[in-house]
Amino acid sequence: MKTLCFSLRSRVALIATLLFISVIGSGCHRVPRESEESAAREAAVRTTAWLDRKFGFVGDQPVLAMTNRVMNRLGEAVYGAALESALSKSEAEPFRNYPWQAFVINSEKANAFSAGAGTIFVTRGMVTQLNSEAELAAVISHEMAHELLGHTLAALERSASKESPHFVFTLEDELAADTLGLQLLTIARYSPQAALAAMNDAARSHRNSGTEQGQGLSERMANLQSTLMKMPPAVPATENSREFNHARNLLLATAQKEKKVE
Repeated sequence: MKTLCFSLRSRVALIATLLFISVIGSGCHRVPRESEESAAREAAVRTTAWLDRKFGFVGDQPVLAMTNRVMNRLGEAVYGAALESALSKSEAEPFRNYPWQAFVINSEKANAFSAGAGTIFVTRGMVTQLNSEAELAAVISHEMAHELLGHTLAALERSASKESPHFVFTLEDELAADTLGLQLLTIARYSPQAALAAMNDAARSHRNSGTEQGQGLSERMANLQSTLMKMPPAVPATENSREFNHARNLLLATAQKEKKVE
């Protein structure tokens, strides 16, 4: 664990800076934290409203309880990483109070993204595509990393004129989010190998497609494998849970009902 924490020192310091000051655009314009938080909240509200009109949200309590339990566990990992870095307790405190929350979109398409202000969305199709709680945690930690690194707010700023949320990240952004997400996953005591499994699920649908997205996934897979090889042996970690299996079965049942209606 000490080796991992040392490797996080510079990364967490960067996260702390980006939580207080967001660097937007090629001109590196610095936005004060208060303005950044206001913009993030407005973007999250706008995105949530659009998603509700377009798809609606899953309201099953077991599903919501499970996803937010995973979200809270990962949120504590961010705070824990900050404490174990060079940050003081006062500097790490914003991590403890950051308002992370997760919602499940009622869509069969597999997708997940951050909307700013600690708001993470995963689709019904994403949850049912995954095979374990650890894989879901890997997906969520990746989206958390995008927000912590400033990618989410920058993407929302670029798409402010569009009716629907539009997220375009560079391959460099994706690689950085993969690396940080993997570290959060490990500190939260989830199996780090789950990140590879979740990525494999995504890569399978793009294999042999020849698309830019498929090629990017190959590079991201290589980055994850390389990072995992450099990490110390994993401590006993969560792979799966009855709560995840129950929630996944509920969502699969909903999908089956909708197909019968069609």
